[in-house]
This record gives sequence, C-alpha cells and structure tokens, in this order.
Amino acid sequence: MNFYRLINMHTQSKLQRLLFEKILGKYSNQSVAIQELMEILSIAKDGIHNRKNGKILLKAAEIKSLAQHYNISIDELLIKVSNKTFFSHNLHQKTITSFRDYLLSVNHHVTYFSKLPKNKIYYASRDIPIFFYMMFPNLLSFKLYIYGLTTWYFDYLQDQKFNFDIVKHEEHQIAKKVCTLSCSFNSYHIWTHSIIEQTLNQIEYIAFDGKFEKKEIAITLCNEVLSVIQHCEAMAEAGRKFLPNGNFTDSYGEFHLFHNELASFNNSILAISNQQKLVFNTFDNPNFLFSNDKKLGDSTENWFKKLVKQSESLSVQSELHRKKYFNQLYKKIDRFQKRLETIFEFHL
Repeated sequence: MNFYRLINMHTQSKLQRLLFEKILGKYSNQSVAIQELMEILSIAKDGIHNRKNGKILLKAAEIKSLAQHYNISIDELLIKVSNKTFFSHNLHQKTITSFRDYLLSVNHHVTYFSKLPKNKIYYASRDIPIFFYMMFPNLLSFKLYIYGLTTWYFDYLQDQKFNFDIVKHEEHQIAKKVCTLSCSFNSYHIWTHSIIEQTLNQIEYIAFDGKFEKKEIAITLCNEVLSVIQHCEAMAEAGRKFLPNGNFTDSYGEFHLFHNELASFNNSILAISNQQKLVFNTFDNPNFLFSNDKKLGDSTENWFKKLVKQSESLSVQSELHRKKYFNQLYKKIDRFQKRLETIFEFHL
C-alpha cells in the first residue's frame, strides 16, 4: 500500500475515533445516541456501529455533518495544543442572505442546547438580549431591519423605509420557537443601565433619517421597548421565565437578573450542561463567534461566577433594588418618547 495513503488512513481513523468519543460523551444513553446518529447520517444501525468501531471509515461529507451538528472543531481534535482555542463563526456555517438564514442559525444552536440535560446560561449584555426582543414581533422586525442595513448589507433594504411587514410570518414563527425553547433553561443575566440605549438610539437615528413610513411606527417601537422591560421586571420578580401574556410553568427555567455598572463586558453567553460548555460572543453584532473548548468554557464560567458575586441581585426578594433599577429605565423611555415627539415635530 502507498505510504502516504497509509498515513492518511491512520489520521482519518484517529480522527474518526476521537470524533465518536466526543459525540458519545454528550449522551448518557447510548441507544439515544445511535438513534440520533442514524437520523443525522441517514444510515442504518449496523452502519453506525461499523463506523463507530472503525470497520468503515466516515466519508468527508459525514464528518462535516457530524461536526456541524454537534459543534465540534475538527482542528481541535487533530491538533492538541494547550495554548490554542478554536472558534467558529456563524457566517462560516452559512452566509446570511435573509432574516430567515440568521433565525435558523440561532434556532439550530438553541434547539441543540435545549436537548442537553441540566442546562443553564449566563448572559452578560449591554443591549436587550436577543431572547427577549424576539418575544415582541414588532421590535424583532426593527432589530433585524437594522442588522440587515448595517451588518449584512442587504441591497434591497438600503432605500427601503421600515415597516412591520418587512419580516415574514414564517420568520416570526422561527423566532417564536426560539423564545419558547429559551424559556426552558435556567438563566443568569447581567445588565447595566444602558441596556435599552442602543435600541433607543437606533430608533432615533432611523427617525432622523426619515426611514419610518409613518410616525406611529416609531411610537409603537417605543411602546414595545417598554413592554420588553416590563416583562423582564415581571420575570425578575417571579424568578422564573415565561412568555408575554402567559404564566410560568414547571417546564420553564429560573430567571436570575443582576445589575453591574463597574465591570467591562460586551454581549457574552455561556451555555452550560453537565456534558459541555459553549461560549458565544458577538463579533459583528448580531453575528457571533462560538467555541466548545473546555479550557475556555471553564475560565468563562469562573469569570461569570465572579461577575455575579460582584453584581446586585434584582430578582425575587430584591424588591427595593429591582424597583429602583427598573424605574430608571422607565424614566429613560419616557424622556426618549418626549424627545421623539420633538424630532417628528421640528425635524421631519
């Protein structure tokens, strides 16, 4: 046999063994793992066992499918270097050419994580977290419109004024699914007083630029920002997550909200289960980098735990701090609404 071919086969066999070890380590029940692998690769049970045992080598397309589905870095498996951390970028998985592409990408990660046992997330944010503005369709439409203009550079939006129909019903349904799934796991959120400022600034800019079809659209958006904050206050008071106009159930996760003005952070998420830790960080918002590197996951968890200890709780029993914090946000929204009226009266 050709020497180089033998080396390649050895490398692929090693990769395949490491890949299956990584995948099977995510499951407590091997039969469930085999069943899901059958669905992912569209092959019979014997085919999975033969590949798992190394009797049949995985095809390149099969390796790619498994790595993408389970968020596994092939580089990390083959290059065991202690001072290297491997990241993926959501745009490397699929170019964003529509709102649907982005929402499906988010849905993929949330669906995957929701299936892992004993899951929870830490979320440090200086803007309204995606899971919360997704709960309010009009605000979601506006945020996607902004990202389409500034991040994804959709040509058809450049000269188009904003209206609520810009996001399709199918896309809102994907977002609704994401919201429901996100309510299932326990969450620890760290906010600052600037949590709504970026969104309000975006509304103001679009108003100045004359890109609202009518004044009432901007006013509706202000009211939705208010609704998001009111909903988050209600969840913080209950200590549980739930959907707008609904009540929390046993299937919904805990909601722990904290306030911190001193620490320096951007939009960062740590998703933890008893099987792995996933780190997400916005790169060119709302696009994101993500990694399942264990060392990074451990250090990020330590950072979040210290951040929580340094922060002021706004949940459940912390009524005085909670009211003080949210009242400041309500005053900001009220002042902004009055300024918005002035913009429409004198500048447009």
